[in-house]
Amino acid sequence: MLKRNLQTLILGSALLWGAAHASTQPANEAGETTLGLYVTAQEAHEKLQAEGSARLIDVRAPQELMFTGYATGTDFHVPLMNVDTSRFDEARGTFGMSRNPEFTDTLTAQLEAAGISKDQPLIVMCRSGTRAAQAVNLLAEAGYTNAWSVVDGFEGHTEEVDGAIQHSGGWRTIGLPWSYELDPAVVTVE
Repeated sequence: MLKRNLQTLILGSALLWGAAHASTQPANEAGETTLGLYVTAQEAHEKLQAEGSARLIDVRAPQELMFTGYATGTDFHVPLMNVDTSRFDEARGTFGMSRNPEFTDTLTAQLEAAGISKDQPLIVMCRSGTRAAQAVNLLAEAGYTNAWSVVDGFEGHTEEVDGAIQHSGGWRTIGLPWSYELDPAVVTVE
């Protein structure tokens, strides 16, 4: 009886959480996923705290983690894209990015090794939401059904205000737990 009441409480909490956060949407079409599951960084943090089975996946390049930090409690890191130093984008003043051809195989192997089921909640984060959406779509193609995209990512969205770049939203920007200290057991380096 106690077990059934506990299961009912957990299911009810999950349904209420989902209903309360169902309006979160990506900033643009590039952030849309085939699963249609979206959270803000704040909602992701709440979901991770409320659901013990939820896992956080960071898909940014290793250089990004090194220079901007990453969320404390990240369970998996596999870069969707890697910095390509052979391609310099003069218009943006930065190096190009190249798709990691091993992304899906590497991530699914790590998830399987950790005993993660295909319906377990996975929260996927990148810098600002676009790569997370792409990664969620690849997870969906691999059969994962409960992968959520963090629409504002780790750093949030940027905009220029009075000549200065400002961030809005995002894990680090809103003050959720993060660190520069990388965990070698989590970080994937190709």
